[in-house]
Parts: sequence; C-alpha cells; structure tokens
Amino acid sequence: MNGLLRLALARGTPALGTWVKIPAMEVMELIALAGFDFAVIDLEHAPIGIETAYRLIGTALHTGVAPVVRLPGLDPGLAQRLLDAGAEGLMIPHVDTVAEARAAASAVRFPPLGTRGVGSTSRAGAWGALPRDVYLSQSPVLITQIESAEGVRNAAAIAALDGVDALLVGTADLSVSLGLPESDPRVRELIAQTVRQAHAAGVPIGNAGGATAEAARASAEAGFTFTMLSNDASLLGAAARTAVEAARAAVTISGSAQGAGTTARGTGDATYGAGGRASATDEPSPGMGGDAGATGGPAHAIDDQTDAPAPAAERSTAAGGGSARATAEGGDSTGAAVAGGESSGAVGESYPTVVEADRIGRGTHA
Repeated sequence: MNGLLRLALARGTPALGTWVKIPAMEVMELIALAGFDFAVIDLEHAPIGIETAYRLIGTALHTGVAPVVRLPGLDPGLAQRLLDAGAEGLMIPHVDTVAEARAAASAVRFPPLGTRGVGSTSRAGAWGALPRDVYLSQSPVLITQIESAEGVRNAAAIAALDGVDALLVGTADLSVSLGLPESDPRVRELIAQTVRQAHAAGVPIGNAGGATAEAARASAEAGFTFTMLSNDASLLGAAARTAVEAARAAVTISGSAQGAGTTARGTGDATYGAGGRASATDEPSPGMGGDAGATGGPAHAIDDQTDAPAPAAERSTAAGGGSARATAEGGDSTGAAVAGGESSGAVGESYPTVVEADRIGRGTHA
C-alpha cells in the first residue's frame, strides 16, 4: 500500500520537503498549499509533543502533504503511537550501525518482519473501518540518518538492510563529529561516498539544504533523490526580513524625495520648493514663481470661528494673479504666500486657521 511519500520518492525527480518546527496546524496547511511533497514533523529539535504531532499528521493527511515524523531517538513505543496516528514515515537520527538500523526497522514493521503492535482502531486503521489485512499491509517509510563517520562506514550495509527505505545525510552533525567545517573536502567526500552507497543499494537518499533554487540544483547534481528546503521557522523569518527590508528601503527613498526640495522654516525669509509653503515674520518670501508681493488680487484674513474678515489682519498678495488668505490670531496676521502655495505665521505662533490660495482667487480652508 503506497502513500504520498512513497509515490513522491519513486517519481524520478527529487522530492521536496521541509521541517516543521512550529507547533501549529496552520503551518502544515501552508506547507501543503505551497506544494511540498512531504513535511517532517521534528520531535528531535523542536518543542513539539505527541498530541501536537498527532494533530499535525491529521492536518497533513487532509491537505495532501505526506507527514513524516523525526523521533528524538529510537523509541519503539513512541514510533508505534505515531504510526497509528497516521504518519507515513519515520525518521530516526544518529543511526551509526547495522544493529541500530535493524532495531529501527523492527519498530515500524508488523510481525513477522518486526515487533510493531496492532492498533487498527486508530487513524491508521480508519478507526476500525479498514479491513485488518489492509491495515497490516501498510508499509511506512523508514528513513535512517547518517550523521557520523561510523555511519558513513556502515552506510552500504544499512542501506541494504530489509526494512530500511531511505537514508538522509545529516551534514551538520557529520561535520561537527569530525571537527571540520561542512565545506571541508573530507566532509564532502564522506557525503559523496554515502550517496554512492545508497545508489548501489537502490534506496533513496536525501539531505537538508537551503530554500533556494541553487541549493536544490546542487542537491540534485550531487545525487540526492529528496531534499529538505529549510524549515517553517526559517522560511517565515526570511520572508519577514525580506518584507521589512523592502519596506524600509521604499519609505527611505520616498522620504528623501519628499524632503529634497524643502528647507526648514526660519524667522526671516524662508523658502520651500516649487509649489511649497513660505512663512516669515514680516517680509514677503520669494518663491519659485517670483516674489509673493508680485501682482495679484488682495488677500484678506479669515477668522477661524466666524469665517468673517479679521479686522486687524495685514494684507498679503500672491503671485500669479491669485489671492492668499492669511492666518488670524488675536487680530494680528503676518506672512505672505508664494505662487501656488499658502502663507502662515512664523515659528512660535499658534495657527488657529490654515488657509490656502487657489489659482482663481478663492481661499479654502485646509
């Protein structure tokens, strides 16, 4: 009986998976929607308990992605419970010897091939609806991890063992066990040796890589038949950083462009870029279109409360034939408008009303 994982591994092109480290069912839904072939629920390096793993397995099955569980180590009782929860495969870390591989195979197989107990009323048995012989014919995928020099030496025999379905090279642990960086030629040669041994035994072999086209291409060229594209937490973090960096760059450019034509207000003459505002304490300010005192209609002050002329307001004129309304405060108004702009009091004054001049001579409240 073939599940989604066996079908993906037999497809001929490298199967794509990722690690699940975040204990949330929504993560599994997103992985399925992204189009991954399988997801490995990580009980070794993530705070995921068996009940959460149980729910993640169910979500995976309902959304069409093959659920695999990586155990913290070989534990036949835990392996049995997760398989009855519906896991299509188990991954066992740090398998260094044939004896360890044989014990792992026994834990996932029913008698006479192994020692797995019968639990056909579980999810794996469709809650008892699946005929017993069909339930017993299920063959979960066992993936043993090769993560040490000893494991590499025994990889050929482990791959040839009945019950072992695939190998996965743990490059990080392999390099650390040797005290060498992952890029060291000796580490690369041990990896290549393991790949050759898996191919000779006719079993799939995978690795854990980055979430880039280059990483996937390198894995395929190295002979891996499946690869892990990063993990859910790292994928989320990378997407979040990309979004923030792009947004910060965009708002920085936008802010620089807006400020390029502007100078700060002063107590004397102050100018803004074309179309901007000018304010001064007592003198008209020159703008890009000429002096504010150029020909134009009269400007009159507006009282913010009554919209009536402020009696003590001074008069200003706007360039281009328009009129500008000044601000009024306590019967005193100062300032002049530039072409297309507006006038307001100098820094330090309060602004009960801000008024702009339009090109047809009418003032409008801002």
